[in-house]
Amino acid sequence: MRPIDAALEDIRRELNGLSSIVSDILVNLVSKNWSLEYYARRAAEAGELKERVREKVIEAIARFQPAASDLDSLVLFYEMSYGLFRFSRYALDLVRALSIIEAPSCDLRYSSSASQSALTLVNMSIRLLPTYRGSPHAARTEDALSFAEALEKEVDETLSAALMEASGRADQCLMLDLLSVVFLERIADHSIYLIRKLAALERAA
Repeated sequence: MRPIDAALEDIRRELNGLSSIVSDILVNLVSKNWSLEYYARRAAEAGELKERVREKVIEAIARFQPAASDLDSLVLFYEMSYGLFRFSRYALDLVRALSIIEAPSCDLRYSSSASQSALTLVNMSIRLLPTYRGSPHAARTEDALSFAEALEKEVDETLSAALMEASGRADQCLMLDLLSVVFLERIADHSIYLIRKLAALERAA
């Protein structure tokens, strides 16, 4: 194994740990666990792992002066770590908003709709990472991209609908619903970026 390959595998292990944190956050969001302490703790853990990935990426570049394909992998791994970390932060922001604006009787229909698509996108980006640089999976990544872009469109359309309704009336529940959809749109945006990046690099491999 080349020294750069050992470094890449080490970074992958850190990313797997970060992915596990995000997967756990996903389960808690779907289960509607709104414990602010839990999300703050998990976001802090995600931040520490993201920093470890950043440090190891910099070290690998400095030590091994990687070729273009290896450099692509290093950049992707850092972008993945940042995207997963941002997800943990947006999840924390979402739960913080829900804890500040107490509206237990609110319908939050826009959030319910957007959350299904946004959380599916996060899960897809996590599941696709292990297939990266594996040519047998390239077609699967392309198929996933097509589905992911349809999900992203659904989130964008939900946000537009929520903004349109909120522009016509003032309502606490609607404000909370809109704020939640904004965070979910950011989650979806980071996820689709990573999926597109994976697909592009698979095509170039």
